[in-house]
This record gives sequence, C-alpha cells and structure tokens, in this order.
Amino acid sequence: VEFKSKSEQEALESKSAQEEALRTVLEMMEKDSEDRIAELDSELARVEAERERAIQLQLEAASNAAEESARKQEVEGAARLAVEKLVEERQAKSQEIGHLAEREEQLKHELEMAKKIAEMEKIAAIQSAKAIADIDESAQSTTTPLVDSKRPPVVSRRGIQTYQESPFLDDPFNEMTYGRRIAIKLQNLSFYQPKGTHWDFNGLGLQSAWAHFEHSVLPRYISKSEV
Repeated sequence: VEFKSKSEQEALESKSAQEEALRTVLEMMEKDSEDRIAELDSELARVEAERERAIQLQLEAASNAAEESARKQEVEGAARLAVEKLVEERQAKSQEIGHLAEREEQLKHELEMAKKIAEMEKIAAIQSAKAIADIDESAQSTTTPLVDSKRPPVVSRRGIQTYQESPFLDDPFNEMTYGRRIAIKLQNLSFYQPKGTHWDFNGLGLQSAWAHFEHSVLPRYISKSEV
C-alpha cells in the first residue's frame, strides 16, 4: 500500500478546488452568454420589427403621395376645365353683347330712317293735298296750256342721248289726268326730285313722259259727245 504524502493530498485538493472554481466560472460565463444571446436576439427582433414598420410606413407614404398627386392632378384638371369654360362663356357673352349693341344701333338707325320717311310722307301728303287743291282751282279758272311750244330738245343729264319733246305738251291743264297734274305740281319740290335735281332740262322730259303716257299708253275710248 502506497501512502500519499500530505502535500500531495493538498495539491490534489487544491487542483480539485481550482477545477471546481473553473467549472463554476465556465457555467456562469455560459449562462451570461446565453442571457446575452437572448438579449441580442430580442434586440434583433425589435430592430427587424422596427425596420419592417419603417418599410411599411415608407410604402404607405409613397401610396399617399401617389394618391395626393393623382388628386392634385384631378383638381388641377377640373380647375383648368372650369377656367376654359368660364373664358368661353365670357367670350360668348361678349360676342352676344356686341351683336346686341350692333342690333341696337341698327334699330336706332332704322327708327330714325322711319321717322324721316314718315315726316317726308307727311310733308308729301300735305303738299299733294295742296297741289290737288291748286289743280282743282286751276282747272276751274283757266284752260291755258301749261308750257309754251317750240322749246329746244330735251337733253339728259348724262349728255348721251337727246330726246324729242312730246307734241302734246300744250294740252290744256284741265284736260290732263290727275296724276299728270300732280307730277307737274310736285316736280319742283325737293322730295320729289331724284337725288335733289331734275333728271333732264327743266323737267320737260318728265312732262313729255306723262304726255306720252296719256296719249299713247292709256286705253282709247270714243267720247259720246263726238259720236
């Protein structure tokens, strides 16, 4: 039987104690490592969740921005259409106002012309009535021919043709038709003259025309007094 010495036994105990202490330290380090790994895993999971949340927020922000852009474009399009429609309506109103103003001016001009024509017709009616009265008085008082015979040829204002006087210019005034009498009375009045002047020399062409009308155009008949 071999007996160990006291020092060897102490050494073995010390080694055993050291091994036990080392094992305890290792166990503690292992436990700390596991706790740290668990913390890191938890932190990593939290970071991943936050990253996914950030990505989700970015996607939502992009979607909201796209919707806002589409909504903005829609609003701008509607506003542009409204402005264009307003401009078109304003132009149409301006044109309508212009047409109404032109129509108003035209109506005013027509009204003025109608007033002038009515006034002229009124004056003509008064003068015609006066001329008819003068004709009746002249027919009752005289049978003298209206114009002298052997007048010079009647020349048109254009000077292109020369007209021969009618041989019936010396008809008695009371034997003329009322139309011829009225024309003779009115031919020197301003409203009766074409463009304010006679169309021939002293209006004799007009008298010749009336004489031709009476003697050549009107229907002929046989007077009972001459049968």
